[in-house]
Amino acid sequence: MSVFCLKGREKEISFNVISSVIYILPLLFASLFYRDDLGRAIWGGGWDHDGRYITTWIMEALSTGKPITDIFPYGTIASAIFFGISGLIITNILGIEKSSTYKISSLYVVTYPFIIENLAYRYDALSMGLSFLACCIPFLMRERSYTFIFASVACIYFSLLTYQSSLFVYILICMALCAKSIIDENKVPFKHIIECIISVVLAMVLAKITWHLKDANFHGRDALFVSTQYPIQALEVNFRSFYDLLTRVYGYSYLKLIFPIILSAVCFIIFGAINLICNKHYKRLSLAILLIPIFGLMVLLSPGLNLFLAKPFWTARTMMCMVVIFYLMTMLADRLFSKHHKIKKIIFILPLIYSFALISAFCQSQQSNNNFYDKVESIVYQYTSVVDKASVVIVGKPELPYENKVLSGKFPILSALSPLYYNGQWVWGPVSMMKSGIATDTTVKYGDKWDSIISNGCSYNVVYSNSIMKLYQNDKQFILSFDKTYCH
Repeated sequence: MSVFCLKGREKEISFNVISSVIYILPLLFASLFYRDDLGRAIWGGGWDHDGRYITTWIMEALSTGKPITDIFPYGTIASAIFFGISGLIITNILGIEKSSTYKISSLYVVTYPFIIENLAYRYDALSMGLSFLACCIPFLMRERSYTFIFASVACIYFSLLTYQSSLFVYILICMALCAKSIIDENKVPFKHIIECIISVVLAMVLAKITWHLKDANFHGRDALFVSTQYPIQALEVNFRSFYDLLTRVYGYSYLKLIFPIILSAVCFIIFGAINLICNKHYKRLSLAILLIPIFGLMVLLSPGLNLFLAKPFWTARTMMCMVVIFYLMTMLADRLFSKHHKIKKIIFILPLIYSFALISAFCQSQQSNNNFYDKVESIVYQYTSVVDKASVVIVGKPELPYENKVLSGKFPILSALSPLYYNGQWVWGPVSMMKSGIATDTTVKYGDKWDSIISNGCSYNVVYSNSIMKLYQNDKQFILSFDKTYCH
């Protein structure tokens, strides 16, 4: 597939685009404000503090200037299309479902469980989809070295100034193509590897120069684990956090649906090795063995940038590069069933069943949380509305609404995707109240300020109490406590 010869693929592209939009229908109907959206709905700020200057420029342009405003649902629809087309590119460059007009595997990016979070952001979804797509585009031009390197540097640079986590999408695709070359051509593509390394290094240097010239301040979030006092322990903590998030998505209900693909991939490697041994193709066997370290390295790098940071923020959206590993397994399964198209279609469609159910459950859990917020905020508003510049801090966290508990039990990843914002110093609780007009002081208090307020909270007046919460007041300052041991 070349970027210059898309003619004749109209049905393939149409199927991908239409299916991607159908997939996000629950998000469009739910019309959520998700995490960072809450703050941007109030302040309309950009992403310059994250070094994501291109994202700021794009969103300012699309919302006709400052402050940045919401362009939902258009941004979400465009993002789904970008993720969908990214999947179509990966499917084609890895040679998956070559003979199919309607490529089911092309939907694996947009429907990947971790990418639900990327799609859920009203303000960020568009730039994240663009960033992912940018890291896929260069591989359409990989047959011509100079064009490939130029396109790679430009696209990676664009991606780093749009959403940095996408960098590892490019790296893992490069490694997947190495595996493909070993399987299909019996050779290690050293030239391709060198071109990818040069591209990543040049793009990183350009991005670093840009951040330096614009005085980017990441507030220490770009510090590497090697800069900590105990780097080995920091790296160990990163791996544990990665494993915890990974096990939430790869629970039983998901594993049983992707197991046929995993089993098929393993069988392809085993049968291939046996065939090479029986035919005494030991040189090819030694090459095939390289698939094991390639796969291991891809898994090792799948946490992306978070693996190397001193204090990473672990969220599902930062793990989106893991879908490339799933594509590698899909490629092997595709090779195993190269002459059994019906079997292949069946096992390829199974992961989509889970994904469509998951995005629906995610929207239900968010709506359940929103109903809870509405009930709490209707009570709090009675007291804050009569005070000028009221401020609210939160102590403790309530139990999940019953519906959310049920959904999280079935889909463990929802515990990461759909937590309650009311949780101690977590910024999104007070910000949610600001967006709703409950708290009118736009200074979010956390850290030492939060500690100072709650340490004196027991001297405040209790203005409301029920079995779930207590509301304390001292002049303009309110404390909303869900901790039954607070002041006892």
